Amino acid sequence: MTFIPWSAEAIRPGQLFEEMLRYGVALGQYADALQDPEAWIAERLRLHRSPPSQPIEQHLGDGRWLRVFERRMPDGQTVGFRIDITELKRREEALRKSEGQLRAVVGGALDAIVVVNAAGDILEFNPAAERVFGYARADVMGVAARGLLVPERHRRAYDEQIRSVLQAPHRDTEGVRIEARALTRDGGEILMEVAFNSVLGENGPVIIAFMRDITQERAKTVALEEARVQAEEADRAKSDFLAMMSHEIRTPLNAVLGLLDLLLHTPLQPDQKRHTETARDAALALLQILNDVLDFSRLEARRLAFFDAPASDAALVEAVQALFAAKGVAGAVP
Repeated sequence: MTFIPWSAEAIRPGQLFEEMLRYGVALGQYADALQDPEAWIAERLRLHRSPPSQPIEQHLGDGRWLRVFERRMPDGQTVGFRIDITELKRREEALRKSEGQLRAVVGGALDAIVVVNAAGDILEFNPAAERVFGYARADVMGVAARGLLVPERHRRAYDEQIRSVLQAPHRDTEGVRIEARALTRDGGEILMEVAFNSVLGENGPVIIAFMRDITQERAKTVALEEARVQAEEADRAKSDFLAMMSHEIRTPLNAVLGLLDLLLHTPLQPDQKRHTETARDAALALLQILNDVLDFSRLEARRLAFFDAPASDAALVEAVQALFAAKGVAGAVP
């Protein structure tokens, strides 16, 4: 009588089953009878007189659970036995809580999550997957993912990927990501980043696919790359143009310098000579600027060469003073 100690005094040979039930109900032995004792007793008597093919479960007042097996004998009597399934119920409840937490995680995930069995049939399709692919979960459960989500030209690669995931140990597939094209409900294609994982389910191995739509992200990357290439081409065109113009300007400028040198070798008044020298120095400065532009173009093309050349600080200062003096700006070097 360890299963139902509260009714031990009422359980004895010759005692009616209904009397034993009422004794236990009065003591609060049956948790399910607390709300409506008479209705519970009537249902329990019905099951006792016509035992079902499957066992019934009783929740006791102390929190324990019993599984009750009863069979009608040829002589009209009923034989029954009971099994304590309290621990089993606790594990089932823990499993239900765990499954509820898992469903909450899957349902709230930002990534699309699609679970398929070894045959490729969809077992789970979370809200993010509904948003990405355009299908309602109820419409895709049990449907083959291969024909629904995979473009026809990629289905052979999909089959190979599924076989690889099923055959590989769990640690070899964890964290591995690939990029793949996927079909949406409206027939369009999107680019997905996919991570596969395989686990052993109740009915065999299952594959969990974590997917993220990277179509727009990839389009932005391509656009940025195209913009970079165009900017580099424009920069090269600018450098080529400057180099060409520098060459074109140097030719007449060299002619001007030659004429100024010839002019300086002719008889000139002091003011004429000074102005001519200033013009020559300005032309030489312009020539140097053009050379600097060419050097800059060579620098961008990584063809710049360095060399040593003599320089005179005093001559440089005098040349600058002469340029400013020609513009009417007075200056002195301390």
